[in-house]
Amino acid sequence: MNESENMTPMMKTIRCWLTHAFQASAVSIAAALLALTAVAAMPAPHVAALASPDAPDNGIVICLDPGHQRYGNNELEPDGPGSAVRKPKVTSGTTGVATRKPEYVLNLEVSLLLRDKLAARGYQVVMTRDSHDVDISNKERADMAGETKADLFLRIHADGSESAAAHGISVLYPSASNAYTRAIQADSQAAAAEVLSGMIAATDAASRGTVARDDLSGFNWATVPTVLVEMGFMSNPDEDRRMSEPAYQLKLAEGMAAGIDAYFADRVPAQATEPYDGAITLTGETALFDRAGGGFHRTPYALGAQTVQAFERSGNWYHIRTWLGDLWVDGVEALAGEPEPVDRPLSLTRTTTLYSSPNGNGRPLAALAPQEVRATAAWNGWYRVDTWLGALWLQAE
Repeated sequence: MNESENMTPMMKTIRCWLTHAFQASAVSIAAALLALTAVAAMPAPHVAALASPDAPDNGIVICLDPGHQRYGNNELEPDGPGSAVRKPKVTSGTTGVATRKPEYVLNLEVSLLLRDKLAARGYQVVMTRDSHDVDISNKERADMAGETKADLFLRIHADGSESAAAHGISVLYPSASNAYTRAIQADSQAAAAEVLSGMIAATDAASRGTVARDDLSGFNWATVPTVLVEMGFMSNPDEDRRMSEPAYQLKLAEGMAAGIDAYFADRVPAQATEPYDGAITLTGETALFDRAGGGFHRTPYALGAQTVQAFERSGNWYHIRTWLGDLWVDGVEALAGEPEPVDRPLSLTRTTTLYSSPNGNGRPLAALAPQEVRATAAWNGWYRVDTWLGALWLQAE
């Protein structure tokens, strides 16, 4: 892959700081109109949609991302929402040792074959690119998948290694420890397993398995289930030549299409909603989602730390009313109820990690050396302390 992940923002995150007073005020209405106007003015994504007129629409949208492009872009952008880590936006990829074919060319060749196979099966297909002379960062590609409410975001790449003997197919997915992709992790992992199985069956290539990653910007910015296929090693002369053979490319595309079919055949119905009447505490900036087709899709909006009322629940998701409409928050990022206010000293006897949330699922943001700190709130063995980064949470011994 040789992928320098991550990306130029396609949509600016619009922070919405909700209060009950705001909901009723003319100021909030004006702010809402201003926010919506800003979103409408943003440039349209570079996408090409395809639906086969000869196949019944199955209602499923697939976003295909042929990895890389002709010219890389080494400008830096955050590797995830709110991250201080910055990476180059996109590279041009590796090159075949035998064919001298650039990876970005191979990726598009196979993607176009897969596009046609999926369209023939009734899928709606969206392409992040259909030519080489583009400048689209990995973040922007993830944004395209989210904006089109894709049911699966499939990233197509080829691998490279210092060892010419390395060979085989692998499929990457966001790891369970990735705080950015909690909402899509389980579905992404399931999709990776099916896509890999389909490709190995179609090609007879060696399997390198599915691989969990939490360091890829294209994953970190994704808001819909996503996997990245490594079709083989362009650093292996035999595999490099094989991946450029038209017959083998058809097998690669057929295998991916079969895996996608299997993944959607196994999808369980979305969890039903149930009434809920209770306070939800947002411990930090929290993304807002809407719901379509049973799935949850990130909006451009977020709420700051506060307590809000939820009126409905679906699994671990909570439905709240905002001045932008009724939207959802991920319960993993929120707390049911309110932390207990406290004012007590804590003695840290070892280096202690600080988290964005107190439920064990927040992002690790910093660490404190052994010292005495003062807690301002408590939650199930977790404590909120004021730091130079703001109010963060730690788990005391």
